[in-house]
Amino acid sequence: MNVTPTTTAAVPVVTISDWDMTVTRTYEASRHGLIAAASRIVGCDHAADVVQEVFIRVWSHPDSFDPTRGTLTGYLYLVTRGMSIDRLRSIASQADRDSQDTFRTVVPDDEPVSAMIAHQQLERVRQALAVLCEGQRDVILAAYFGHLTYRQVAVRLGIPEGTVKSRIRLGLLRMRAELARAEAIAP
Repeated sequence: MNVTPTTTAAVPVVTISDWDMTVTRTYEASRHGLIAAASRIVGCDHAADVVQEVFIRVWSHPDSFDPTRGTLTGYLYLVTRGMSIDRLRSIASQADRDSQDTFRTVVPDDEPVSAMIAHQQLERVRQALAVLCEGQRDVILAAYFGHLTYRQVAVRLGIPEGTVKSRIRLGLLRMRAELARAEAIAP
């Protein structure tokens, strides 16, 4: 039995605008340079994310680019710089909030000796945290003092979960050594 279809399936037509093509070509040509520019401001961990946000912003808001004021490549670099600075400020303020919350939760006893010991221990932990690189400090603050899981830390910081685990392990080892050193020096 031979059956012929009475209707044909409609094939969706996708049109790509000139703006989409221009932004895509310019992005592909300058992507590595944009990532390098962003990494000088926010570091390697956040640079690719910043550049992706730049591309999405510029692509979705074509009216924000004025070709009479310069090239699209120059505009992408300008937006990358601005968004990198915004990300850097966001990271710094989040670290400050995390740090303040962490140290605010430590409440010493009313007994003066206990309060003094708690304060000394708190200072040693602060000093040990200060020795860590920013990446290790951020994951430790988020995981231990922010009470987040490895996965939540990874999502919050925009890094792989394995990287979170490695940074925590290395950071804790370094903190242990720093605390042991401080203990050996202490009276």
